[in-house]
Amino acid sequence: MDYISLPNDPERSQRYELTWKFLTSNDERNPKVPDIDKIVPLPPAKLPSWDGTFQWQKEQDAAVPPQKPSDELIDELAQAKHLAPSTGLPPNRKPST
Repeated sequence: MDYISLPNDPERSQRYELTWKFLTSNDERNPKVPDIDKIVPLPPAKLPSWDGTFQWQKEQDAAVPPQKPSDELIDELAQAKHLAPSTGLPPNRKPST
C-alpha cells in the first residue's frame, strides 16, 4: 500500500487476500460479499473484529437443497406434457448416448 501513502497494514492485506481467495475459489457459484465493508473497510478506517467467514458462504451452507419430486408427481407432469417420465422426452424418441 506504499503507492497511496498508507502505513503497512498486514491485517488489512490479509483480509483482502482472504476475500480474493474466497471469490476466486467460488467463481462458478457467483459469490457475493455484501458484508465487505464490515470485513475490510477502506483505509484509514480501523478494522472491525471479524470471525473469518463470509455472509454469502453462511447462507449457502444453511440452504437446504430442494426435495426430489415424488414418482407420482413426475408421472403426472410427464403425462400432462405427453413425455416419458423416465427420460423427459417424447415417448417415440430414444435418449442419445
